[in-house]
Amino acid sequence: DGRVVGVIGHDELDATAPARRVSTRVERLMTRIGPDDVVEADRPLQTIVMDRHDAGRPLVVVEDDTVIGIIDPSSLTSDFRLPTSDFG
Repeated sequence: DGRVVGVIGHDELDATAPARRVSTRVERLMTRIGPDDVVEADRPLQTIVMDRHDAGRPLVVVEDDTVIGIIDPSSLTSDFRLPTSDFG
């Protein structure tokens, strides 16, 4: 049905012994993605980071129900800051 149900990244590969990576099925390696892990492309990145600052899970980015990208939380810097104008 075209839904993304999981992703595989470095963490999943690192958790699997190199000798087993070749024969392990994708479904056993992937981290499951649920509805809370999907964000619309027009949402501001700042809002996403603030809403999910401690989730640590990848986000699937969609536009018109089509997957257009993945946000890897480990790629975002831990010191992502709000502009000072947002503090009043």
